[in-house]
Amino acid sequence: MGGFGSGYPSWKDRKVTVESCLALDLAKLRRDRVLYPAPAGQGLAGTLAWKSVNTGEKRGSVGYTLGHVAGGLCLWLNYRVDGEKVEVAVQLEDRADGWWWFRCPLVVRGVPCRGRCRKLYLPPGARYFGCRRCWRLTYTSCRESHQSSEIELYRRLLAADRRFERLFTRMNRRARQRGYTGPPEQTRTALKG
Repeated sequence: MGGFGSGYPSWKDRKVTVESCLALDLAKLRRDRVLYPAPAGQGLAGTLAWKSVNTGEKRGSVGYTLGHVAGGLCLWLNYRVDGEKVEVAVQLEDRADGWWWFRCPLVVRGVPCRGRCRKLYLPPGARYFGCRRCWRLTYTSCRESHQSSEIELYRRLLAADRRFERLFTRMNRRARQRGYTGPPEQTRTALKG
């Protein structure tokens, strides 16, 4: 018991990274001219697609319709997860300076998030887009910084060990120069009796 690898596996606590998710980014949608609504009563429709940066293969696609609702704009998303059709309505909130916010459509433990965010994520295996906070996502750089701090600690311990070895060797050399030959040997004399 208590050997290497025993206990609760640490990989189960690993958070999913935002880089492994499909992301709806308002800034990118605006650059791609998706967020320019049609006149009231009409809607714009299209498809958003994600490709792998490394291989160029298609990672996913989402159909969208952008239209007016009472509170502003709404982005209706439709896509498939494991063969099932999923439809999500994401409300967009207008800011005074002309920028937009998503309102997170995810419901966590029975409570709707409705948080403002610039990006919505769809983690691998999930059904709905949601904000980073609701999905408890992290960044790869955060994970790497924790790993690098552990590596740095190991390097410091090795350096301290080397300094201790040099110090110990130096002390032994000085002691021998002064005539110290080591601890006195203990001799036993048998009592004759």
